[in-house]
Amino acid sequence: ALPICLRRKTTLPLAENAVPAFFDLAHAAFSHRRKTLANSLALFAEISKSRVENWLAQQRLDGQRRAETLSLADYVRLAVPWAIFRREINLT
Repeated sequence: ALPICLRRKTTLPLAENAVPAFFDLAHAAFSHRRKTLANSLALFAEISKSRVENWLAQQRLDGQRRAETLSLADYVRLAVPWAIFRREINLT
């Protein structure tokens, strides 16, 4: 058996103040099993799917994708815009 060597990253992939938004987005994206990203986020935020699809399009992301198809980099990139979007729709 080969030994496993784990190394902790020296820097976070996103700013520390964006971490809660990152986890909130991930939770929202994965909260409804077998749903598209647009459907899952709309159900989570209790807003129309079309509003979420418009937001995703602004972020250059296809709302028909599923949460598991996004990369870590996608979630990192979307964390801060998601926090702003939540404030705009008054989702606290």
